[in-house]
Amino acid sequence: GGSPRVHKALASYATAVVWMRDPDGAIRRALEQAGVSRVACFPGLPPEGWNRHASLYYLACLGIEHAQPPQPLPQSLLYSANAERKHRVYLHPGSGSKRKNWPIEQFAALARRLTAVHLEIRWILGPAEEDAELPAGANPVRCDSLLALARLLAQARLYVGNDSGITHLAALCGCPTLAIFGPSNPRVWAPLGQSVQVMHGRPWPDVQQVVAAAEAIARPAANKRRRSSR
Repeated sequence: GGSPRVHKALASYATAVVWMRDPDGAIRRALEQAGVSRVACFPGLPPEGWNRHASLYYLACLGIEHAQPPQPLPQSLLYSANAERKHRVYLHPGSGSKRKNWPIEQFAALARRLTAVHLEIRWILGPAEEDAELPAGANPVRCDSLLALARLLAQARLYVGNDSGITHLAALCGCPTLAIFGPSNPRVWAPLGQSVQVMHGRPWPDVQQVVAAAEAIARPAANKRRRSSR
């Protein structure tokens, strides 16, 4: 079965790699029937007890033992003429699972502290955060594509977010990134990038710790900008 249009699109590929549970082989058979000659299916998550970075699991599935560290996304892809956004701090309070979300009141406290040192705070909202109760006066960003969001993050002074896909995107954009971890294991799931700092606590890092780390990154830019305006 399946859409003829989907079959036509898939038939142009010789190999498909799927990270998804397929205990009865239904996914494999569907792809083969669509014309994909080689199909490999692996569990979507590393096995229980895995204590290395998740990227090493996915590479091992492909038979790759060693790989270079990830490089930032190319600047030609991320270029935007809106360079004045360099002083903005982006906060992303959500993720794919609410248990991984630093409490919203902690994000609000962080926003207040950074606003007090003259940094512009913008909140990032996606479909998973539509019901988030943001502080009064919050100015959320809603992008129509990941590329549009990546271009904003590439020009940000700082990004703070949870264990989420958007946090990984920020890290790959080269944006200074604070990744907040609670119940999930940063050894396995921390974003990879040249300007990433992980804040981990049980159950959560203290808000003062995150504020101190954020100010250490963001305040020098704010102070420089104020001096240049005198």
